[in-house]
Amino acid sequence: MSGPAADLDADLESLLEASEGLASRADVVGNLTRIARALARRLEVDDCSVVLIDHSDRPAWVVAATDASAQPHIPLDMARHPEIREVLRTRAPVVVTDVERDGLFDGVRAHLKDQSLGSAVLFPVMSDADIIAVVRLRAQTPRPDALSTRELRLGRIFANITAMLLRNARLLQSVKARYRSKQQSAVASMQRQLRQVEKYRRFFDFAGDGQLIVDPRGRILFANRTAEAVLGLEIAALHQMRLSDLVADHGLSALRSALLALQRRDFPTSLDLPVVRADGRLRTLAITTAPVIPDDERDGVADPPEQSIILSFRDVTETRSVEADLRRTQEFLTNLIESSADAIVATDMRGRILLFNDAASRITGYSWDEAHGMLAEALYPPGFARRITAELRSVHNGGPGKVNERRSTVVAKDGELIPVNIALSVVHSPDGNEVAIVGIFSDLRSQLRLEEELTSAQAKAELSERQRAALEVAGGAAHALNQPLTAILGSVELMLRRMPGACPTESDLRRVIDEVERMAAIVDKLGRVTRYETEPYIEGKAILDLDRSSAPRQDSSGPLAPSAQRRPAKPGADA
Repeated sequence: MSGPAADLDADLESLLEASEGLASRADVVGNLTRIARALARRLEVDDCSVVLIDHSDRPAWVVAATDASAQPHIPLDMARHPEIREVLRTRAPVVVTDVERDGLFDGVRAHLKDQSLGSAVLFPVMSDADIIAVVRLRAQTPRPDALSTRELRLGRIFANITAMLLRNARLLQSVKARYRSKQQSAVASMQRQLRQVEKYRRFFDFAGDGQLIVDPRGRILFANRTAEAVLGLEIAALHQMRLSDLVADHGLSALRSALLALQRRDFPTSLDLPVVRADGRLRTLAITTAPVIPDDERDGVADPPEQSIILSFRDVTETRSVEADLRRTQEFLTNLIESSADAIVATDMRGRILLFNDAASRITGYSWDEAHGMLAEALYPPGFARRITAELRSVHNGGPGKVNERRSTVVAKDGELIPVNIALSVVHSPDGNEVAIVGIFSDLRSQLRLEEELTSAQAKAELSERQRAALEVAGGAAHALNQPLTAILGSVELMLRRMPGACPTESDLRRVIDEVERMAAIVDKLGRVTRYETEPYIEGKAILDLDRSSAPRQDSSGPLAPSAQRRPAKPGADA
């Protein structure tokens, strides 16, 4: 079954549950708590409390609540609860659907930051035309709309039941007496603790650190003169404040965590909190905490008083600023070292490695874990570490404590000798003591490979130039010698034809013709030179090998030069 009938049945069940113990129980607070619990369940809110109103005494205090974290019998500061003031003014139910947007809370928003309050509904509890209490319902989320007629009627019924409970003056006085008793007990406890502190007031006032004594909820009970100077507030003003009034907004979360720890009797010994001075300046306080009365002195007490806490603090704003600057500088230098393309290795004065960047790991093959604490001499050839240490003491090579860049080698993890350029320097502390030796080296393997390739390319270019010159010379010589040889051969043959039958010079002329033809063959080879081939000569020199340079190629990988595809005409053929 659902709908209005089901809602009515559920409401009646809640009323029955709330009224079952009213006649038999004399525990007013217990009955009020049962009423609050039943109403909270029916109206689906997170918390329901009964706030007692007494115009002749303290304005208001919580007498019963469903929220386990609520502290009954704690007086409410009416200045921070405009919704209760609005009920007292209008004498009617008040519904706040969205606390964040409702103008009723404009003056107290700063105090709502640490509360999860989205909506609120309040019903006045009337007795003889006076409001003696307020039933207050709160939810963490805003309401989508106002109360329905059924919800409004149910809330008023529960408020009337509450009024019947509180109308009994005797019971009401009993509740107020219990509240006063608890308050007096708490005040007496605080006074006892403060009297103990009074014995040491002179010591506290002249202490270099600020001193505050607070209760577990952060209310300030005592402040010394240093605290007054650090916070820029007079002691009388501090006594009216809580720690949350001093702490900046971004530190409230840390303060809440610290207060919870204090309530568990766990006393933080190192806590940084940002506070706002009276002049608006933001300062950072380093705080330590301790109980006012040690736990061993409280043992055996039947009803130990609520324990107060002493806070000792000092202004560390500048110190934390310097620490932050140093931390940023260290991070920058670390990133700079790790981003360097050159290897950077630092050792102590005994030669043990303290710093080993990524480039050093990449070049040598040692990881940071392997290199840290290792003797640096393992990275160098035998005897190098001893020689370089001696040079660091010399006035040469860059001056005392320095060795200018030089070519050397380092030994990789796998034993490979790696050519490097290396420079070293001694690091001194501010007072002049030698504290470390820093070596910076760059890997030359890529550079040396490039140099070898460049030398090889230059040699090839030089050889190619010589070949080209040889081919040009051979071609030019063949062209230039061909004409005179033709003329010589023609002249000699003409002389033979004109010579009488038997002449002693005929054999000489025949020999000249043979030599000229041999020279013509050489010239023919010169004309057919297509590549540069050499043969050994005297004194280790090499000369052009005409036979190999002019012979046709045996493979088909390249074309034959034109002069290798035809045989030139015999000298004198065109004479």
